[in-house]
Amino acid sequence: MEAIQATDVFAVDSDDVGETVSVLVVRGAVSLGETRALEGAVLESVLRGRRAVILDLRRVTYVGGGLLGGILRMRRGLTRVGGELALVADGPPIDELVEVSVLRALVSVAATPEEALASVADGSVR
Repeated sequence: MEAIQATDVFAVDSDDVGETVSVLVVRGAVSLGETRALEGAVLESVLRGRRAVILDLRRVTYVGGGLLGGILRMRRGLTRVGGELALVADGPPIDELVEVSVLRALVSVAATPEEALASVADGSVR
């Protein structure tokens, strides 16, 4: 079994931008349990009145089972309350997930948080 590196430790940091946007910076390895925790963080943002959530996934080191389904559930939940979901991805392993799935067709994927913020600000998020 491969040892978990310090950079693989899962963490989510939340930063609210303005009245309606929350940026969640995700770090480390993301498997099913971590995906559930991330869904909980998105729900907390919605309960604080945030309708747009940006998931900054650039520091994710490993993608396990469940993240794709979790992102789709988060998107569905946000759209049901008139909200939006955008992703920030710039390199593996998230770029690989985006390329082999339907994510790009359903969710705005940006290379930087600033690009993602602009997409939710102008309503171009799918």
